[in-house]
Amino acid sequence: MDDLNFYQGNTNLLKNIKEGSDGLTLQDIQLKEIRNRLAEFFNIKNIHFLLGSGTSCNAIPNMKGLFREVLKTQINKKNSIPKNEYHEEIWREFKSIHKRSRDKGNLEEILGILYSNRIYLDNYTDKERELKICAELIKSIECIIFNKINIGFDSEEAKKVLLSYQTFYQKLALRNKDLSRLNIFTTNNDLFNETALDSLNIHYINGFGGGINKFFNPALFNYSFSKRMDTSIEKYEPVENMVNLYKIHGSVNWMEDGSNSNTFFKIREISYPEKLVIQRN
Repeated sequence: MDDLNFYQGNTNLLKNIKEGSDGLTLQDIQLKEIRNRLAEFFNIKNIHFLLGSGTSCNAIPNMKGLFREVLKTQINKKNSIPKNEYHEEIWREFKSIHKRSRDKGNLEEILGILYSNRIYLDNYTDKERELKICAELIKSIECIIFNKINIGFDSEEAKKVLLSYQTFYQKLALRNKDLSRLNIFTTNNDLFNETALDSLNIHYINGFGGGINKFFNPALFNYSFSKRMDTSIEKYEPVENMVNLYKIHGSVNWMEDGSNSNTFFKIREISYPEKLVIQRN
């Protein structure tokens, strides 16, 4: 494990921690201090968490890992037999885009360049071959990202990561119900947050509303959800442990869908049921 840092403002709270005489390593003591500090933070009235790219490792690769997967795939296509001139052009395009990116190995930046290039080629030029190469490269990268992130939860690594998410949300569920709703922000596209929350029966809002077809509606983050306390009178109480989940870089179960004319945001949440439950009379 690399050196640990835990900052509050500009202060590293682990800076002056030394090894003790109880047999614990320095990192064990540092981790214990982090847990204690986080437990204190959980009782702050307004609390927000940002879960970054390493949160779901090692179950899924981070951006650098995804870049290596794309690189490996493109090299395999380039060296495929029989040779394919089309793959050669895609490989040259990929290397060119990578060279122009500022953060080497960052797939999000590479895709950003490719998306802009596709718009330009489609709307302002008649270069059909270049447009097709760009579109095929985008499709190839998106397919690799989807397959590497949209995983099952049966592997040992996935179970370990899921357990970390569950432990985190179990701690948050112990917060006083009178405190403000939790806000969880994540740059990740995977479904570990949703799976952990569902497994713990914790209600969350991710901005999607509707029935069979759930479309994005950010107004839902401002809604209050209450349960009726007494059937005989109008007495309600806010639903406990509600979480706002903001997936600021999108999700593997979101898709562009313009079929609903009643919504400004053309994003739909999809699911793939493993089993159908049909009741017969």
